[in-house]
Parts: sequence; C-alpha cells; structure tokens
Amino acid sequence: MLRLVVLPLLLALANCQTLRIYQASVPGRMSNWQPGPLLQSESTLCPKHIPSPLTVVCLPGADKHVKSASFYIDGDFERTERVMPYTLKGDTFKAGARPWITRARVTKVSCVLSNGDSVASTITFACPDPSGPRSDVAPTTVPPTTTAASTTTVPPPTTAAATTTVPPTTTAATSSTAYDTATASSSSSCIYIDATKYMEKTGAWELVSNGMAYKRNNPSTGIDKPGVATLRYAFTPTESKRYTLTVDMTTDHGTEHNDVWVEIANVPFTLVQGSKTRPGAAGMNKAYHNKNGRSKTVYTVDFDGHVFSTRDALEAGKRYEVKVGGRSTKVVLHGVILFPCSDFSCAHGGKWNAALNSCPSN
Repeated sequence: MLRLVVLPLLLALANCQTLRIYQASVPGRMSNWQPGPLLQSESTLCPKHIPSPLTVVCLPGADKHVKSASFYIDGDFERTERVMPYTLKGDTFKAGARPWITRARVTKVSCVLSNGDSVASTITFACPDPSGPRSDVAPTTVPPTTTAASTTTVPPPTTAAATTTVPPTTTAATSSTAYDTATASSSSSCIYIDATKYMEKTGAWELVSNGMAYKRNNPSTGIDKPGVATLRYAFTPTESKRYTLTVDMTTDHGTEHNDVWVEIANVPFTLVQGSKTRPGAAGMNKAYHNKNGRSKTVYTVDFDGHVFSTRDALEAGKRYEVKVGGRSTKVVLHGVILFPCSDFSCAHGGKWNAALNSCPSN
C-alpha cells in the first residue's frame, strides 16, 4: 500500500517544476554541485544546514518542454536563463553556478518557465536552535563551517585614505608582537602564524580585535597592486617536505572585498587542483575565497580554483619569510597557515582538510 502511494507522489514531483538549493562556485557540471533542500511554497532554512555559497535552480518537470526560465526576487525581474541548468544568478562550466548573495532574512524567489508554468518559494533564513547563527543573518553572511568576525569588538572606525594619496609607511613590530620564527606544533607539524605578530608592516593595514584589517571602512571595489601594503612574517618548518600555504581571513562579500596577495620569498608556488598543477606567478599571487565570512581555505586562479603548495620541499630548521599584501578592501587577516603535503595531499580534498583541521589557530 505504501508503495502505491509513494510511486504516484514521485511521478507527480517529476512532472512538476520545482526550486532547489544547490552549492555555488563549484566548477564543472551540475552533477558536481552539492544539492540542498527542495523549496516549498514556504521554506525555513538554517544557514548551518545548507550549502554555502549557494544558488537556486529551477527544475522543469520531466515531461516539460521549455526553452527558458525567468527568475524574480521579491517580485522584481532578476534574469532569464536560456540554457539548462536554470540557475538564479547564471553559471559557467569553469566557475559553476554564480553565488546568490542576500542579506535579507525573508525573500521570495519565483521562476516562470517559457511555457507559462511557474513555481515560487518564500524563504526565511532562520535557525530553530538558539545556539546556531542569529536568525536575522542570511546564509552567505555566516557560512556553515566558518566563524564570522564580530563587529561589536572592533575599535571605533577610522577613515581609510585612498591608495593614491597615502604612500606606504613602514612600521617595525614591537618586541611584544615580533614573530621572529614561527615553528610547527609538535602534534601536526602545522604552522599557524598569528596575523598580529608581523615583523614589518607597510601601507594601510591596521590592528583590530582579532587580526589585521585592510582599509576596513573603504567601500571601493578596486584592487591594490602587489607591494602597496604588505605584512611580513618569518617561520621555520620542522620537516623537509613540500608545504601547503593557506590563509585564515574574513571577507565582506562573496566576489568583492575577498582577496589578498601572498608570497613566500624566493620559494616558487605550484598551484594544485585535483591531479592538475600549474606554476604560480613569480612574486605575489592572488588568494581569495567566496565565503563572505571567515574561512581558512583560499584559492587562486579565477573561475578555476587552485590551492597553493610550494614547488620544492622546504628545509627543516631553515628560516623562511612569507608576505601578505593588501589587495581588496575590508579584508581581515587572522593568520597564515602552512602544513606539510605530498603528491595528492597537496590538492584540496579529504587529506588536505584533515591536515588543516589539525592545525592550531586563533
């Protein structure tokens, strides 16, 4: 009897257009994207339990023959998609779905197919668990696996001067903050460099409660060139191996205010994605993430994210210097992380994440 009830229900769903949450910013076909919940006419979603970043996909019924899907947000026209998958903000094969970034607590998403059929969902972003994220924060503001930087503990705002009017200034770290040689923890051989323990600072970096902020009140979406503003650190590895480099930072947007420059002096990078590698640029390389919040995983190469590793093994006991440069505004740097890797463990994946999670941090 149950079988007779379930089968017609599944057939009915297959023949009706639906809206569904999917993970955004994942290169390749939609089959690679992490699926989230199907959206009902009224849906309440907890940011902890859905992909981040995310998009909304309009799925025509299996028996529907349509040529396009038009999206509306709170009744306002957003875009028309003419090639499947029909995604709220569009998609490309190299970059996956473009993320939907909303700060609204309640919003309505509608999809109208070219044959006249439509589907809509009023989405409330809220968590029933009082220990979860605040119910008035949208999922792209607080990603599920990262910690958003607190705004209540940041010192009073200051006005950041424009790049063209403020020449770089050099500030040597005091003895209380100098990080002469950051060494690995004995448990994991991982190195976590506290962003505030720089040896030298140039440009518009400033100390905040949990790190170093770059032009934190500047709304400009422009970027600064390498060398305009840098933080310089030193570290000493305890193993003679290749090392992954990643950055612990909070960003202010999914695709803007979300990147820095990184470099290990005189150490070339190899950029890794799965089994693919490519050489890093000489000197400073762009490092970004699309979490719109705090993350310890950064990528380089636009629309084809690769992680950083050293091309050659670093020498145990040898002192190295790493630089982080200001690139986009409103970024808060918490720390720089390095851990040993080899072969495929230098690519982002299960072993890479396990090594990162074993690192001490602020």
